[in-house]
Order: sequence, then C-alpha cells, then structure tokens
Amino acid sequence: MIPADYIFQVVSKVDLIGLVEESLPLKKAGAEFRALCPFHLEKTPSFYCNPNKQLYLCRGCGAAGDAISWMMNYQKESFQSAVRLLAKRVGMPPPPEDREAQERIERNSHLYAALRNAHLFYRDSLLRNNEVLEYLDSRGVNKIAAEHYQLGYAPGRYQINGVNRTLGIDSGLVWTSDEGKVRWRLRDRLIFPIRNHQGVVSAFGGRTMHGKGSGAKYLNTSETAVYVKGHFLYGIGDLSPSAHKICIHEGYMDSLICN
Repeated sequence: MIPADYIFQVVSKVDLIGLVEESLPLKKAGAEFRALCPFHLEKTPSFYCNPNKQLYLCRGCGAAGDAISWMMNYQKESFQSAVRLLAKRVGMPPPPEDREAQERIERNSHLYAALRNAHLFYRDSLLRNNEVLEYLDSRGVNKIAAEHYQLGYAPGRYQINGVNRTLGIDSGLVWTSDEGKVRWRLRDRLIFPIRNHQGVVSAFGGRTMHGKGSGAKYLNTSETAVYVKGHFLYGIGDLSPSAHKICIHEGYMDSLICN
C-alpha cells in the first residue's frame, strides 16, 4: 500500500492543466480551461479543468477527479501505476515499498486472476444485455457511466472460463450447499466491482433489479484471503486525496448515482 501522505504530496505537486493538455486541447474559459469531454461524445465543450482546485469535471457526463483519476480513467493506468508515473513526473522518488503487501498480492495472484476473469465476463454480459442497460438508464446511469465505473451483470446461468470449482470457492465466487451442490453466488444481479486500496478487484457486490421476493437487495461474494468485508469501502479508490470531506452512502447504487 502506498502511504496516504505520499499520495497527497504527489497530487499537490502535479500541474493538472499541463497533464491534461498533453492529450486534450484546452482553451481558457474564465478562471478555468475547457474542452470536448474525452469520456463521452459531445459537440459543445462541457469538460472543465480548474487550475486552483487541480480538479476536472465534465458537466455533461459527470466524469470528475484529480491527476490520479485522470491517469486511471483516461490513460487506463492502475492506481499504483498512476501514482508512480506522476511521482516520476514531478521528480519525486518512488514510493516506499510495502513488502508485506506485495508478498500478499503475489501469494494470492491466482485469486486475483480468477476475479479478473469474472469481472471481464460480467462486464461483457452487461454490454450484451439491453434489458439491464435500460434498467440502468432508468436509474440515471447511462451506458457510458456503466462502462466508466466498470459495472457488470451476472446472468441466471453461466460459466466463467478459467474458474473451476476450487478456484471459484477460494475466490468467493461460488458457494456449496450442505448437499454438496455448487452454485455461483451472484446470479441475475447488477455487479459492482469492489477494489482494494491498490485499485485491484478483490470481490463483487450484486444488486437485484427486481421487486420484493427476489432475495436480499444487495449480496456480496464471500470473504476470502483477499477480501474481508469490514476492511473495504466501495469507491474508496475514487476519492481525491485533496477532498475536504466525503459522503458515505448505504448502497452501491446510491454511491454511484451521487457520483
């Protein structure tokens, strides 16, 4: 894990305007800079960068964040990679290594691989299901936002390549009944990826899209060697280190819609 104070130092030294301008032509607009948003199609510029706050915001699709968010969402870097690249950019030494955390990641690499395969499957299933996309749209979450937050969908019946019974159980994706029957834990649910502080998917939350009688509204994959529910907070990786306050919501959808 990269120390929070190190991350804060990196963000405070980065010039967001210069960073964004390397990929996007910005034009002065009062106290801000604006451009066509790179996260959705538009004809009138609604993407703004504020040099004083060192934050960007699209008033069209809602994409927002700081330098780290830009690296992750536009450059498609992982959280750790984004921090390291920005640190190098401003001439800071690499972050101190957390050997214990790194060893834990390497030791559980097979679980992270299974979760990554599952995430790819769920994301593809969502994009192929118009009914689920229409449900999201009715809740104010369009297809662009669904892709931005990497949401997914777990069908009623499915099989994920590369995830056998043992790996499915160990990664929390599968449960077994007292009779020994094996079933995917999340079925016919909207999927929210749950990430650790390094931005790596470690579990999933599933939300039913139906009324009462369909089981619990929210259901998580089970606790594993890489996921202990009480140690995680959905969306923590999207927080800006420069944020003065945060708002905690009860459900995944509540958090998503607010963002």
